[in-house]
Amino acid sequence: MGKVSTSDGGWDRAQQRRFRSRSGAGPPNRPGGSGTAVANLCSPPVVPAIIMTHPGSRHPADVRSCARIVCPCHAAFRPRVMFLFASDVHLAAVRPGAVAAFLDFLSGPVRRADRLYLLGDVFDLWLGDDDAREPHPEVEAALAETVAAGVPVDLIRGNHDFLLGDAFAERTGCRLAGEPLVIEAMGERAVLLHGDTLCTRDVEYQAFRRYARDPASQRAFLARPMEERAREAAGIRTTSRSRTRLKPEDIMDVTHEEVVRVLSEHGATRMIHGHTHRPAVHALDLDTGPSTRIVLGDWYDRGTVLVWDEAGCRLTPPEALPA
Repeated sequence: MGKVSTSDGGWDRAQQRRFRSRSGAGPPNRPGGSGTAVANLCSPPVVPAIIMTHPGSRHPADVRSCARIVCPCHAAFRPRVMFLFASDVHLAAVRPGAVAAFLDFLSGPVRRADRLYLLGDVFDLWLGDDDAREPHPEVEAALAETVAAGVPVDLIRGNHDFLLGDAFAERTGCRLAGEPLVIEAMGERAVLLHGDTLCTRDVEYQAFRRYARDPASQRAFLARPMEERAREAAGIRTTSRSRTRLKPEDIMDVTHEEVVRVLSEHGATRMIHGHTHRPAVHALDLDTGPSTRIVLGDWYDRGTVLVWDEAGCRLTPPEALPA
């Protein structure tokens, strides 16, 4: 995995813009702003690390974010670090309110973040990277603008948009992350998932998931004309909704044993996921110590965003965040 930034003393233009917007200062180690005072007292600047691992790896790779200068003697020059998480936005032409709210989120609060994590089902139905139905082009453009503004976007595929591929990533600049994605931030290790793999009691769904994620099945599906793909997807959705109504609620929720297994396997103290549309913060008392499972909500009626900054983690509606 390559570094997001390898710069210690010099910032790129996007990072300079973000520093100025937060602190009103010029970038450190550059003339023309009060950031010069920081460089004189604390040079070179120290940059906090965000650390990620590939699925199955227990050895993190360093990924740096140059959004904060650690200067104990001048805290006024230190913009806070903030990571944002969202999932289950389910963007579709039939939900213009959710589309507008998500676009406002990208052009507003996200621009103040150090990184955005989208944990699946951003799109309600993605039939391949040639799926240009509304609102896909507009959302792709907004994501590309976000990345170009200096905010990295990591995206995990969900059960509605698992066909997101390399062409989408190239157009938007988003990083399609494997699952689970392990990060370290604020001195903690967290594991990120969409959440459907945690619902192990739903044996029928897990069998379908294995089929739908199979590369050969996906190639065969994507080789069909778009009209055929849309018809098949509509049929699958109708059948799924009928069967879901007959399933007990607990079957469609996560399995505690699977949550414990994943946390233990990756040595994490925090888990963040979506999928179940049941926003909550669950405290867990594991053999390895206290842990937390945070569930993101959907954007059907009112969106839910997780803010993780130096003050901790909190769920909030996106409109409550400063633009």
